[in-house]
Amino acid sequence: MLTRTMNYWLNFDTSTRIAKLHKETCIYCKPYDQHTKGINEMNSGGGWFKFESPIEAEQYYRGLDINLFWQPCKVCKPE
Repeated sequence: MLTRTMNYWLNFDTSTRIAKLHKETCIYCKPYDQHTKGINEMNSGGGWFKFESPIEAEQYYRGLDINLFWQPCKVCKPE
């Protein structure tokens, strides 16, 4: 039996200065609806980055030299 793994999206939002982590199933996870944000790259408004685990996403964030605050989504609670 195949099990589907959960993916996570980290939303870097330069306007709010927040890096928010979402489960891919979250109602607020909309990586394809943003015109000013890149997918797996930064654009003028920020970017959406895909990860296989919350730990991987946080390690990526911690390795960057950016002035954004880390915040897991309060709705989907990615842990």
